[in-house]
Amino acid sequence: MILRALTAALICFVFSACAHIPIERTTAIQAQSSFVLIHQLAVFQPVCDPNFEGCTEVGPLAVPIGSGSGGVVGHGKSSTYVLTAKHVVSSFYDKPELNKSILQKLILSYASRTGISPEEVFDQFLVKSIRFVPKKIEFYAAFSVNKPLPVDAIDCDSTNDICLIRVPYSVDVARILPSETPPYPGQTVRCASAPFGTAAPALGAVPIFEGVFSGYDIKTEEYPVYAWYTMNSAPGSSGALILSERGELIGVVIGISMGQFCDRRGCIPMRSGVTAAVPHSVIVEFLSERLK
Repeated sequence: MILRALTAALICFVFSACAHIPIERTTAIQAQSSFVLIHQLAVFQPVCDPNFEGCTEVGPLAVPIGSGSGGVVGHGKSSTYVLTAKHVVSSFYDKPELNKSILQKLILSYASRTGISPEEVFDQFLVKSIRFVPKKIEFYAAFSVNKPLPVDAIDCDSTNDICLIRVPYSVDVARILPSETPPYPGQTVRCASAPFGTAAPALGAVPIFEGVFSGYDIKTEEYPVYAWYTMNSAPGSSGALILSERGELIGVVIGISMGQFCDRRGCIPMRSGVTAAVPHSVIVEFLSERLK
């Protein structure tokens, strides 16, 4: 009798303790653990002029060119599926362009590999004794429990700016399931994202934002219907999953509303605090066709 009483008391204590954990805390933990930071790397092959003895042959150079956000929505036998915005991975099959910013990174990377000063590398580049030939753009997904893993496949809906990417490894993190019901105006939502690339998933340091669902805009010939959330976002937030208070998927960040304030002194870019997202209905249909 005493043993039964102690067991019953223990069960009551455990369940009452769980009942008092704030729901926003459990949602935040779920959002952070399922968050994925998507790295974009431009790969170039340095090529030397055979008539120039001062040029040193090295292997391919990969330099960072950006990042985006995403979240785990499915697991296969030996794979993990991540939902993100299409424009985050739109250059998956493209070759990188050699712009000024990328050139600076390539010169520094090449200099560190060869021991040649960056100034000398730049001089060799100007006289075309060394060229940087574009090869491909690589994508890596960084999870909360693993080092960045390569992305090997994508499946996108270009019209609605949503994409499912696959990592050929089974990553042991919780997935986010779509909500059975759409959000309603005034509903509080949360989102784990990496504005300007600011996130460290492996350390559990992922910014969490809170906002409110504010309705839908109007479909036009140029744009589909977007959902609006009053929530802060920035470049790098694209692809982040928006969760309901129950921790269910209701939106995917795809843009921010920006404008500018101008007076006689000039113009200042300003953010409105409104985030555009893929609507709940589009997400449900998109995933139901791809995750059986």
